[in-house]
Amino acid sequence: MIKEKIKTNNFLGRIYLLIASIGYYILSMLIPVDKKLMLFCSFSGRKFNDSPRVIYNEISRDNSFANYKLIWVINNPNIAPSIKSVKMGSLKYYWSLFRARYWVSNASIERLIPLKTKKHIYINTWHGIPLKRLGIDQAHLGFIVENWYQKVSFSVLTCCSEYDAKIFKHIFPNTANIQIVNLPRNLPLLKKDLFKEDIFKKLGIIHDRKIILYAPTFRDYSDNKLPKMVIDLLDDLSKKYVVLVRAHYFSQLSFPSNVIDVSKYSDVNELMIISDALITDYSSILFDYAILTKPIFLFVYDLEKYLQYRGFYKMPLSLSLPYSLDKDSLENLLRNMDNYNYKPIKQINSKYQQDNTSVAYIKNFIKKDDFSRN
Repeated sequence: MIKEKIKTNNFLGRIYLLIASIGYYILSMLIPVDKKLMLFCSFSGRKFNDSPRVIYNEISRDNSFANYKLIWVINNPNIAPSIKSVKMGSLKYYWSLFRARYWVSNASIERLIPLKTKKHIYINTWHGIPLKRLGIDQAHLGFIVENWYQKVSFSVLTCCSEYDAKIFKHIFPNTANIQIVNLPRNLPLLKKDLFKEDIFKKLGIIHDRKIILYAPTFRDYSDNKLPKMVIDLLDDLSKKYVVLVRAHYFSQLSFPSNVIDVSKYSDVNELMIISDALITDYSSILFDYAILTKPIFLFVYDLEKYLQYRGFYKMPLSLSLPYSLDKDSLENLLRNMDNYNYKPIKQINSKYQQDNTSVAYIKNFIKKDDFSRN
C-alpha cells in the first residue's frame, strides 16, 4: 500500500511531509475554528474505543458540555453508525480537523503531520504504559513516524506514573505539559459496574468454565502466522477453559476455531472484566488488567528475539509475574492458578497506577480553556 510505503520509505516520507505541511498550512489559514467542536480519534481512525471513547461517553453525559459538538474520525464509519463521524482522509475529515478547537486522541489524529498552531487544543492520552521501546528509541522506524514523535506538540499528554512520564518526556520532546493523572480508559475497571451476564450474552459464552484472555502484542518481524507452539497451547487450553483471543490491532493473525477470536470486539475492558485470568507477553494490557487484581501470566516464548528486534524500557520479567518460555510450563502455571501470588500485582498497581482516572482532569482542562477565551 502507498500509505505503508510513505511510512517506511524515508524519501517518500519527506516528500509527503513537505506537500502535506504546505496543504495543512493553507487549510489552517482558510478554515475558521469552531470553539465548541471536539474531534475524537482512536488508533488513528482504526477503532472506536479506548480512552477517547471513554472521554467521549463522559462528555456526552455531562450537561455542562451540552452546547459542544462531538465528531469521531473513523476509517470505517460503519463500526459506529449511531454516532456522528467523518471518514479518515476524506474532505469532511480535513474540514473537521481544522474546524475543531479540541482534538482528543490516543495516537495521531492529524495523519502524522505535526502542526505548529495555537488554534487547536490537542489532548492525547496515549494507549498504554510502555514496556517496549517507542518513537526515537525504536529501531526500524521510518522518517515520517519518527519526525511526528519528535515534532508533535500536545497541549496535554496524560500518563500514569513517573515511569511513563519520563519516557514520554524523552520521546515527545516538544510536549511540555505531561500530567500524571492515569488513563481515561481505566474508568470502567475502577468502577467495576459492568454487568457480566450482559457481556456473556453478547459473546455467546456459557460461563461453565474459567475464562482465559490471551492478548499477545504485535511483532514487527511476524509473518502473521501463529507459531505451532501457540496453536498447540490454544488447543490444549480450549479443552479446559473458555479461551478468548485478542490480537493487537496491527496483527492479521487467524486463530483455531476452538477459541473465541475477540480481536474486533470494541471494548477490551469488558473482556478483562469477564475473564478469570490474562495471558500476555510484552503488551501494556498487563498494567490495566492488574487493576482487577486477577491472575496474570507472561508467555514470552520469543523473548530474546523481541528484545533484539524491538527492545524494552523495562524487562517484563522484572515485574515478578509468573512467566513461561514454553507451552508445558505455562500450562503447569495455570494448573496452580488457585494458589496464585497476588503480591507482584499489588506492587504493579502501587508503582504504575493511580486510584483515579484523568477523565475529570481532561473535562476541567477543556472548561478552563473555554473560560479563558470568554
